[in-house]
Amino acid sequence: MLSLLRKPSEWPVRSGDGRLLIRPLRAYDLVEIGRWLEDPQILRLAFGTEQDDQSVLRLGKIYLAEMDAARSSMLAICDPLERLIGFVRFAFFQGDIGRNGRIGILLGKKESWNQGLGTSATQLALYFLFERKGCRRIELDTAEFNARAQRCFRKCGFEIIPRDKRQPWMESSDTTPKVWMELTRPRWRELNGLR
Repeated sequence: MLSLLRKPSEWPVRSGDGRLLIRPLRAYDLVEIGRWLEDPQILRLAFGTEQDDQSVLRLGKIYLAEMDAARSSMLAICDPLERLIGFVRFAFFQGDIGRNGRIGILLGKKESWNQGLGTSATQLALYFLFERKGCRRIELDTAEFNARAQRCFRKCGFEIIPRDKRQPWMESSDTTPKVWMELTRPRWRELNGLR
């Protein structure tokens, strides 16, 4: 009887085309992510840096160690059979127009690259953050050299934040040039035919 009173689970969230789903990141997902973070190519894309192999491998180890504590602000990106192919990390902060979010996304399973799954995963994350968590604006950054990520984000509606409009904290000590992008909830809803 009590099971009838429980709210239905909000997880997983499935893409409209059925190709992907997102769910909370689980501790056992970190094993697979750890394997991805041993690949310097993946690390350079994930951290938006052109540092040497040893430096990015050190970054990967530090990041993996932080991930277990940060699991509540991470979502697993999975195929329809719930096999992990990537993750989204998000953070909330208060802005001028309400709750804002910042995201980072990684497809770590290289077999999933160049199939449009990054765009689908980003759209799922945007749905979750805008519609379920009430974000008004979402921002992200990527390396200037990561043209594939920039195309993906533009497809989802993100627009580049010009250098003269960036906040001071958007500059980093890493010398790799970054592209900062943002998307508001009204623009996202308009692009997706929502009222």
